[in-house]
Amino acid sequence: MRKNCATFCRDFRLYSCQLFFGKCHLPLSPTPQRLPMNKPTHWVDTPDALASMFEQLCRTGILAVDTESDSFHAYRPGVCLLQFATRRDIFLLDVLAFDKAELAPLKTIMEDRSILKLLHAADNDLHYLQLDLGIFTKNLFDTFLAARFLDLPKRGLGPLLDERFGVQTSKKYQRLNWRMRPIPEGALVYAAMDVRFLIELYEQLSAELAEAGWLDAVEQESLLMLEKNYTLKPFDEEGFWKIQGAKGLSGRKLSVLKSLYLWRHTRCLETNIAAVFILPDHALLRLAQRTPRSIKQIERLLSIDPRKFRMMGEGLLQAIQDGLNTPPPQRVLKRRNKPYRRPVDSELFDVLRAWRLDTAQKDELEPGLLAPNSLLQELARTPPADMVALAQIDGLLKWRLSRYGDDLLDILRKYQEQKEIVSDED
Repeated sequence: MRKNCATFCRDFRLYSCQLFFGKCHLPLSPTPQRLPMNKPTHWVDTPDALASMFEQLCRTGILAVDTESDSFHAYRPGVCLLQFATRRDIFLLDVLAFDKAELAPLKTIMEDRSILKLLHAADNDLHYLQLDLGIFTKNLFDTFLAARFLDLPKRGLGPLLDERFGVQTSKKYQRLNWRMRPIPEGALVYAAMDVRFLIELYEQLSAELAEAGWLDAVEQESLLMLEKNYTLKPFDEEGFWKIQGAKGLSGRKLSVLKSLYLWRHTRCLETNIAAVFILPDHALLRLAQRTPRSIKQIERLLSIDPRKFRMMGEGLLQAIQDGLNTPPPQRVLKRRNKPYRRPVDSELFDVLRAWRLDTAQKDELEPGLLAPNSLLQELARTPPADMVALAQIDGLLKWRLSRYGDDLLDILRKYQEQKEIVSDED
């Protein structure tokens, strides 16, 4: 993949322009400005190209960002490609070409509050940026959230680009193994398109949000996403119980299933290949049901590539034998030790849900955006008596407080009064 950077960029610009921009019909409205037909696209996989990219990103005030990971193919996925777009340039950063230490300036850029970062459906990107690269992004605007608050019928990035900029993107690369090198040129164009129009899309959507009165809501909800601390889900040694058909096994066959399940986990860690590509659940179950006693018997049961089987046949046989020599596992129900919380008043919760549905219809907003269930449950658990107490409710945010604070307090007050009347009558 280590092409001459200048040659690659020249070829890539020509290829992307022919493929995507040749049939690009830009709408006269509501586009805030005439868009350039193309932006210079830079492949970054050398120290010099990386330094040049950092220098340009540091000078921008707005930055479109996207990530491509190997989440579908890897057991412990990470970021493989990072895409950035300024108003002038697109950068495709080959993350795998550098040590994490070499990417340290990227953390400074992504955590710089003076640079507005634009992402579409940011949760997955934030997850990998945080866990894989140690980046805690600051100053975010999520264009997917914007589309939701505007109640747009099309909210995916592809449909939005098609509708607003006349650009159609291929879906064939959505499950590409982005760890592979070289990356197909069509996939690089696909990756570039994820950020190519994001600044222009932001300008359109933010103008529409301001007109509709939802801009402050999207800005606050976007920033709320940045408060989330992502964690790696630990491996569950008892996860074999969740395999479909496991409950139908008994005795040593259940032991074999557990042994195979643990063997697969070890194999996944060694190869960083997703479990489904090592051996899917149904194959583990089939082996546990039949308990083959030789490599030939295992091979007859499994319809997998012979080369792949040669790499795991002996390990599978050993796992089966270990299971047969192990007492059957006993299922242990895990008890979650949660701190005591005051129970939710179910009647008040229903009243709040009815208010939410009615208000959402009037405001043409998704009920879950207007007030998520977690917020209504908290209000029904500990009803605040005044605006100061209401403002302390976790997740309320200023935009909800200013729009719906008085209504919520009125509902809570009337509910409490009605409850007291009923209590007095009893």
